[in-house]
Amino acid sequence: MQLKPTHAWHDVFLKSRFFLLWGFVAVLFIAAYFLPILLIAAKAFALFAAGITLLDYALLFLIRKKLYIRRVLNEHLSNGDLNPVQLRLSNLYPIPLQLEIIDELPEQFQKRDFLIHKDIPAQSKTVLQYQLRPTQRGEYDFGDVHVFASTRIGVVCKRFTAMQEQTVKVYPSLFN
Repeated sequence: MQLKPTHAWHDVFLKSRFFLLWGFVAVLFIAAYFLPILLIAAKAFALFAAGITLLDYALLFLIRKKLYIRRVLNEHLSNGDLNPVQLRLSNLYPIPLQLEIIDELPEQFQKRDFLIHKDIPAQSKTVLQYQLRPTQRGEYDFGDVHVFASTRIGVVCKRFTAMQEQTVKVYPSLFN
């Protein structure tokens, strides 16, 4: 498994808490226009929001640890049967992470909303398993595995991409 190199700006994604936090700052500044006494509170909360955002960014991007992920599945899948697929995760960060995992499934499954949420403790390994049921024979092309990791602060997240492209052949039922 090879991770695609991460970049400090290309792999940053903002979560809904970021927009709620900074939206509240904007509302405070708008209110301070009508009630000047709120200007001090608005500035203080803006500094707090900036500190939280920078702390979350630093925890994810300045710690030189990695998150590894690997997809494990059989060389052949069985048509019409449930076939197990494993995702093996290793968190080398010294902090627990909240993960959103997107596995690029073959187009034959027509599943565009495949998403797994998982919390993983600091410096630990875990295995996730799900099942797929192919409905036609042929070659199925799996793509990369994308992981969006965030801390418990949850203001920003970092994308990791494991280059896991793999072609698997589907044969008539192998389990009978």
